[in-house]
Amino acid sequence: CAVINSIKGKQYYINFIIRISKECDCESETGGKIAKDIGILFSDNPIAIDKASVDLLKKSEGRDVFQDVHSKDPMLQVNFASKYCKFTKDYELVEL
Repeated sequence: CAVINSIKGKQYYINFIIRISKECDCESETGGKIAKDIGILFSDNPIAIDKASVDLLKKSEGRDVFQDVHSKDPMLQVNFASKYCKFTKDYELVEL
């Protein structure tokens, strides 16, 4: 948050919610897809875009994919960041 809060001017964030795999796509073996492709999100709020990504994935799959696969709450980092950054978790989805 310190870096984000210190940058002056407009910042934008893009999340690609496609080819979601069990392991990081930087690994040679990703473990295969664990969810359907949803699309691409764009925002000027890094916390809201991550929350929207998790929410859309849960809605699409009917379950918390990351919690099920990794036994970790994907909202831990989002909730932590929302306490210390100048951004909120609030978002409005606009489909294009």
